[in-house]
Amino acid sequence: MQTEQNILTAREKQIFDLLLEEFSAKDIAFKLKIKYKTVDFHRNNMYRKLGVKDIHSLKAKYRRIISNSLASEEIPFIIRSFYNLPWAWTYIMSFPMFFNNKITRGDVYTFSYTFSSNVDFDLLEISFSDLTVGKDGFTHLFQGAINSSIKSDMIYSSSTTVILDESASSTEPAANRFLIDIKPHTINQPILTFSKFELIKQ
Repeated sequence: MQTEQNILTAREKQIFDLLLEEFSAKDIAFKLKIKYKTVDFHRNNMYRKLGVKDIHSLKAKYRRIISNSLASEEIPFIIRSFYNLPWAWTYIMSFPMFFNNKITRGDVYTFSYTFSSNVDFDLLEISFSDLTVGKDGFTHLFQGAINSSIKSDMIYSSSTTVILDESASSTEPAANRFLIDIKPHTINQPILTFSKFELIKQ
């Protein structure tokens, strides 16, 4: 968290993060299970503290700060895979680093991590994808194996660098996604606990 953001309350910080992730005030109210007027109240206080006038100036100021990397500020960082697909469990992320800076062919990213799992599984994969194109509405831009033969309650630590071989169709969030896939399908929901989680654009 940047020093200037340390003046925010916990609720203001939540709203700050969600606004940068392209959530509307209405969506934030629904997600946080609070009233729209409450979101509006905290949002205005946050703007005042950060010295910005509106969402556009907020994005202009803070997207530049976080445009090249994402590191989890809360450790442990827990991923609960939520798409129970026939072939895998999937966790989809849309990072602020991608917004208005679309995934582009030739981009180089490094993903560094340390994690443990609650279940055994065969393969952990990452991919950058565009969900807005393709006949099935799902097109991988890059996919690569990270770890194989994962055993529960063991700690895995590594780093991988990927070079994207395709560009996203637009700057829309759905066109710029980072996925973590757990294969093959398992009965129990995989929960990955990261003590390190960092994605950096080179």
